[in-house]
Amino acid sequence: MFPHSLIRLINCSLWLACLLTARLSIAQVQTMDTMQTDERIVFLRAVSRKYFADTTKVMAMLDSARTFCEDRDDAFMVWYVTLLQVHYQYIYQHNELPQKIAFLKSKQAYFDQSPYPVIRATYYCHLSNEYFRNLEFTEAFKFYFRSRQIFEQIGYQDIPEAVDYLYYFFRFHYYFEDYRTAIHYVSLAEKYNKWKLIADWFLINNRGVAYLKINDYSNAKKAFLETIAVAKAGHNDTYVGIGSGNYGNTLRLEGKFKESLPYLYKDVAINEKEVPDNSAITCLYIAYSLIKLDSLAKAQTYIKRSLQLQPNWFWSNYGPMYYEVNALYYQKAGNLEAAIRYKDSLVVKKDSLRRIFDNRLLAAAQAQMAAEKYLNDLANIEAEKDNALLRRNIFIAVLVIVTIAIIYAVNQRRKREKQAQEAEKKRADDLLAHATEQLALYMENLKDKNELIEKMTLELTQSESHSPEAAIVDTRIESLRQSVILTETNWLEFKQLFERVYPHFFDNLLTKYQDLTPAEVRLLALLKLNIASREMAYMLGVSIESLRKSRYRLRKKLETQQADTDLRGLIEHL
Repeated sequence: MFPHSLIRLINCSLWLACLLTARLSIAQVQTMDTMQTDERIVFLRAVSRKYFADTTKVMAMLDSARTFCEDRDDAFMVWYVTLLQVHYQYIYQHNELPQKIAFLKSKQAYFDQSPYPVIRATYYCHLSNEYFRNLEFTEAFKFYFRSRQIFEQIGYQDIPEAVDYLYYFFRFHYYFEDYRTAIHYVSLAEKYNKWKLIADWFLINNRGVAYLKINDYSNAKKAFLETIAVAKAGHNDTYVGIGSGNYGNTLRLEGKFKESLPYLYKDVAINEKEVPDNSAITCLYIAYSLIKLDSLAKAQTYIKRSLQLQPNWFWSNYGPMYYEVNALYYQKAGNLEAAIRYKDSLVVKKDSLRRIFDNRLLAAAQAQMAAEKYLNDLANIEAEKDNALLRRNIFIAVLVIVTIAIIYAVNQRRKREKQAQEAEKKRADDLLAHATEQLALYMENLKDKNELIEKMTLELTQSESHSPEAAIVDTRIESLRQSVILTETNWLEFKQLFERVYPHFFDNLLTKYQDLTPAEVRLLALLKLNIASREMAYMLGVSIESLRKSRYRLRKKLETQQADTDLRGLIEHL
């Protein structure tokens, strides 16, 4: 069985193949509903490239794709589609490079704020490419380094379209003759070309050309043979021819002139019409090998053929090859004057190209230094921001800790105070309960005493009519009554118990009503306890009728100080 990831790749390859061979309608954007993020990216890239020439269709498709992603709250894809829209806007709407750069640069603040590093890196890569095309190397290096750094932090394996960016890195280093670094990036491009956004044979051939530049003929030949094999498998005759021509040229450079010719002939036969510039230089390679093999007439034919395919060799980077072949031809033909003339032209052309390359490399070196300084400054700024953020976070953390500590201390203090208050309240409640209990017992004793006295008084009264000593009986009854009167000693004991239960009662009473008599104060205290009139009368040593009169007089007295005095209400609030 196939692994799940392989089945998924096969399925994606099938719909991608269908896409590239069928005409797209805007409604097909809806097919993205069944795709994952990397598949959507590849889909949009493939569609955009397929219909690149149809501006209206591409922009309409991207508008539809953006709406689709917004409707599904796919924030990353909204950013990605926006980036594609900007990319095609500067391509379609501006013809001159400075205009393209100005338009793209105007979007930097927007993309700098993207929460997705890959979006920022992709934008920087586009901007670097346009500066590079405009030969503004300082800016090109600056944004190239920024994009590369972010891509490498992310990891190319997690970027579906990584091959596009890696191939740009290859071209960048190849242009500045840093061929080993160029080989590194084109090899990575081959490795991460999972979705085949760039043809394999194209990348392999470029790797071989870079090997050729450093005279690594062994690896160059391997790459060109691989190019031929992969192009054949993909039915791409053009790159079968290009790979053959490059392989033949490598043999020529090794001095294997005879072995080189079949491969060089094959390139011209396949690509003379399809890729005339490439065939023109291949004709010069054929002519060179033929001259080395002393086949001058045939060599002259291919020199003329190269001119027919490329009339402006002088202005071409391949100019030195044209002059070298002609110098060698005339030297072999015995025309030394012509040979010297072409050799001189060869020297001039090489010097001219060398100066161009030297200036380019000098500009590149200066640009790289400036870009590295810019990136260092940027890194320092970012580091300072991070440090400032760290300092702020530390300050906030300390502040939070101190605040928490203060709140904790305050809470603990409040908790202790609350506990102390609760303990105090409990003690007060306990004391109040105890005092109330003592007062209740005291009053209960008085009640029992009253009942006993009342009974004894009744018995004595009943026996009075049968006793000849009536005076003695009256004396005993009076003594019993006096025994329940609240004497000063009893009053002080009673008052002490009462104040435990009702603190400040007497102070508040005398403060508010200063002209009360001691008897009235005692009456009010007993009223506070809701004692029955009969018991109250016994306690005070008066009759019930006297008690009623005393209460009436007390109420009248209080009314003179406060109208509509309700005796019970007054007592409740004391």
